[in-house]
Amino acid sequence: MHPSRCELNRPAMIPLPPEVAERIGPYYVYVLVDPRDDLIFYVGKGTGQRLLAHGYEALLQADPGPRSGKVARIREVRNAGHEPRIDVIRHGLTEQEALLIEAALIDCVGKLTNKVAGHGVAEGRSSLNELVSRYGATPVDPEASPVILVRLGHWKEQREEIESGIFRSGHGYRDGMTPEELAQSTRAWWVISPATVERRGIRHAVAVHDGVTRAVMIVGDWVQRGNRRAFGATPLTHGPVFDEWVGPLGRRVTFKKGHQSPVTYWSPGSSRAGAHPRTDRRPPRSTTDRVSSSSWKADSARPGDAGAERVLLIRLGSWRANILEIEPGTYRTGAGYREGMTLTELVDATRAWWRINPERVEREGIRHAVAVHQGITRVVMELGDWIRREDGRWAFSARPLTDGPVHDKWVGPSGRKIDFPKGNQNPIAYWPPR
Repeated sequence: MHPSRCELNRPAMIPLPPEVAERIGPYYVYVLVDPRDDLIFYVGKGTGQRLLAHGYEALLQADPGPRSGKVARIREVRNAGHEPRIDVIRHGLTEQEALLIEAALIDCVGKLTNKVAGHGVAEGRSSLNELVSRYGATPVDPEASPVILVRLGHWKEQREEIESGIFRSGHGYRDGMTPEELAQSTRAWWVISPATVERRGIRHAVAVHDGVTRAVMIVGDWVQRGNRRAFGATPLTHGPVFDEWVGPLGRRVTFKKGHQSPVTYWSPGSSRAGAHPRTDRRPPRSTTDRVSSSSWKADSARPGDAGAERVLLIRLGSWRANILEIEPGTYRTGAGYREGMTLTELVDATRAWWRINPERVEREGIRHAVAVHQGITRVVMELGDWIRREDGRWAFSARPLTDGPVHDKWVGPSGRKIDFPKGNQNPIAYWPPR
């Protein structure tokens, strides 16, 4: 490749003398400046000859391959017949001092080509109002009224139509949003079951960012797009529900460790979002406890109660290892049943992927699914939201029950015997049969 005219005419880069590098070190913070408008376009920290590396990087970058924004800007300056200016902002720093100054400059200087934010993002530039909410919010009352908690990430500009003629400018959270903007950001688009919301008696949704509630709104009518839904939202700015869930500084909500879903149902009695209230003092079985099949023997399992509430029976075959994604970022290690499974493994093996009609499940008032292996029930779980795969199969979110009347009726200490109609090979059955 032949050099361009600009590259031929540009003066050669002068190496930084060792004694200069020593005097401005051990660390320094510098900026790259476009001489055409005198604007900073990159902030960096360095040691030794680091501040000259960007020029060499731009020289060595082969055309027409992909470039970083920084390299593209350097080439743009050079193609215009100029050379980027290097300004050292502070020198003679420790590495920790350089990291903090670099981060502060990145926070304050706009339209940079830096790919990543600076060191200590959590302590970075924030409005005083944001810091007051972040550190002054009090924990939400465990007995607070039932709501949908919707976790919002950082703001992303994206004009989008929610309903005919109704648009929002983006989604997520940023400081200074109005209640109306927060409502528009919160109400769409989620994998959620309106029937579950109604069944739980939920009338409100709460926006949460960085573990602090930001707004509460009345849930209105639902709109569907594919397998995702949006709801009508009327923001509340005062009154008992607002005081309970937001108040002057927001309320702090602690999510259960490992709980990644952006949508969570909060029930009175919960101490953590994603957890569920208990009605007795018996300790729940841990999700990491091993499920031993030795306690589930045909001669000890009792027959299932034909008068029990209607459930989905899901027959599991023998275990087959197969790592598979169920939801974004949520994987299971296989399907079927084996001795010694953890409760989490058993639930994940049961909840996906099946040819099933969620509308029929909701229409028949079915709230629970039961895993069955070799004719004996192994676990019962509460049905949550549904997820559809491109091939038409469905998965559901699930919360295992380890005690209580539904558990006792369907599993108990030794499982329950289920007699399937002869010749029935379908892994999904609605029980009791009608």
